[in-house]
Amino acid sequence: MSIRTVHRRAGVRVGWVSGIALTLFATCVTAVADRQEIDLSQASVIDPRGDWGHHVIAQPSRAPLPEAIIDGDEETGWSSGRMDPEVLPPNLYVVLAEPTAIGAMEVLTQRDGDGRLRLTHFEVYGRMDDGWALLGEMRGGDEELLELELIPAEVRMLRVRLLGNDREDNQWSRIRNVRLFSPQAGVRLTALTATEVQGETVSEWYFEREAFGLREPLPRVSYDPEIGYLGYVTSFLDTMIEHGTDRYGEVHSPMFVGMLKLEDHEHPGGFLPSIPGQRWNDRPFWGGNLAHDRPLLEAMEYVSEYTGEAKYREAARAYLDFFVNNCTDTPTGLWPWGEHVYWDFYGDRYRQDNRNHEAEGASLFRFWEIAWEVNPRAVLGQASGLINHVHDLNTFAFNRHADIARVLPDPRPEELLRGTLDFQPHGGRYMRIWAFAWSKSGDETYYGWIERMADYWEDVRLEDSGMLPVLSQYAYRPALRPSPGGNLSCGIAMLESAELLEGTELAKRLRRQGMEYLDLVAAQASAPPEVVGFDSGYGGVSILSRQIGGRPITAFSGNATQMLAYRMTGDGRHLEAARQVAEAYAAIDEVPEYDHLRAGVFGQLIHMMLDMHAFDPDPRWLEAGERFAQAGIEGLYYDGLFRGATGQWIYDSHLYPSSFVHGLVRLHSVVEQEDTPAPPLYYHR
Repeated sequence: MSIRTVHRRAGVRVGWVSGIALTLFATCVTAVADRQEIDLSQASVIDPRGDWGHHVIAQPSRAPLPEAIIDGDEETGWSSGRMDPEVLPPNLYVVLAEPTAIGAMEVLTQRDGDGRLRLTHFEVYGRMDDGWALLGEMRGGDEELLELELIPAEVRMLRVRLLGNDREDNQWSRIRNVRLFSPQAGVRLTALTATEVQGETVSEWYFEREAFGLREPLPRVSYDPEIGYLGYVTSFLDTMIEHGTDRYGEVHSPMFVGMLKLEDHEHPGGFLPSIPGQRWNDRPFWGGNLAHDRPLLEAMEYVSEYTGEAKYREAARAYLDFFVNNCTDTPTGLWPWGEHVYWDFYGDRYRQDNRNHEAEGASLFRFWEIAWEVNPRAVLGQASGLINHVHDLNTFAFNRHADIARVLPDPRPEELLRGTLDFQPHGGRYMRIWAFAWSKSGDETYYGWIERMADYWEDVRLEDSGMLPVLSQYAYRPALRPSPGGNLSCGIAMLESAELLEGTELAKRLRRQGMEYLDLVAAQASAPPEVVGFDSGYGGVSILSRQIGGRPITAFSGNATQMLAYRMTGDGRHLEAARQVAEAYAAIDEVPEYDHLRAGVFGQLIHMMLDMHAFDPDPRWLEAGERFAQAGIEGLYYDGLFRGATGQWIYDSHLYPSSFVHGLVRLHSVVEQEDTPAPPLYYHR
């Protein structure tokens, strides 16, 4: 332990203990020399929010571990992210190795490039047993080193609640280092009395309960064959129609909300903790996201077919009609759906929590046909708005993100050329929608954009393998290694687009080019999966890998795209590659029971097995599909809703229970309704 001199700051409100207000005066008082620094080497820090979500380590370089604030290294640190503390105050919990007497603390922040202090206002609470007591508060800090005298008390844990800084947006508060000090010698410790955390949001309450395991888990169910797959689906749909529609803000609508509590079927009314691998701001906290619900709307059409109940079809069409007619009139024409933008029910507007938009292209043209029937102008708006993703009109290098509210100028500003992020499958999405728009409108602009995208793909191909890279040389962080998944997605997109461009020279070119990309993947030696698992990584991609050219390809997307490539080309090599992945999962006799297994993973597994069943009569495929379906029901179903993931207490559309429902409906059609049409495979590419 070291000895430090600590100064009290002027005008610092200490707080309330047992109803008595304690205030520090504007006098600087130097602590006696025997005040000691507290050793934090055995302490830990919990960050229940952060920029990427509750206990998520998605990109440590961008979201450092919260322990960086107590590691003694002033060059490391922690950032609160882009959330405004007035909306959701970030909290850091310093968990001490044993009860410790605390008397003062130092918080080291920093200034940004414009000299603005990154932390000026925070509160410190202490805890021994139940509840929090305010120990001190800093307001109007004006130095990078913020020194705060605390009510002297013994605590097990400190809670540092960040409330503001000098930035105009009040975001990105930053702490570089925290030091704690003992009380002055001879000072009597105060017995803490739990008090209400003033202004605590419902979101903070949720986060704390999740972080410390204070929420009782909701029970699992046992699959009941008398209810059957369709029975669980209709129970879920009935609940969503009754409780899950937009009942918020001034305009109520038939759209489905993205989150519901399982215990009372109410919207949580706040930001919620995310699960590992899930970024908190990818979810539609205050509304709904058509990109998440699209598999559900399609499944509802078939549920009406199987049950004879028109209400499911009518609810799905009402949802889509409302969205297309009321939510798509944006400055760019881009629709408020996808990874970073959604429709806000409380504000009746689009909401961009990450200030950008990722185009979400339907993999089934049937969706666009229905949308065209509802509102052709809106569909063309989305197609035209996609050019906002192209940052370089010369090379056609693009960024998967685009601002939904600002049309990019032509010519593009120089700084945009340094901001491309061209994951290859996204370009395929743009191409398909442009082909659809051309087929309906005859507008040659879309035709020209498809040509330019095809040129771009040829431009970025790797010289040694001929494959498309993960990220091209134009990206601000190139990843110049082969992307088998990108080749599959782009090749399939070209073949699909060619169907809509039939009779044109471009259609011939796309078929040649697309087949070449698919052949490059099919020619790679296939090997059994090296990893079989159910975990989810960054962005939610499930981790099951097989090696292609020494690089892993994610199994779920890889299996689905290989199956589609086989359907489109008849090339048995694609079927064999998909079979090897499916066999690895079919061999699993029992799905492990652990938290955070996503609903969408169960859905993808069901579709995987049904895909194989469609081409191979071996009963193991259907048996495996039913096994995954029943395990999903047991781990996800509760009182009329499906959890977003096992162990969760909420329905969370971002984790794709819609895909699980779609899989259950498809499974029902195969097992019970073989004389009726089955819904097609739904997946993301």
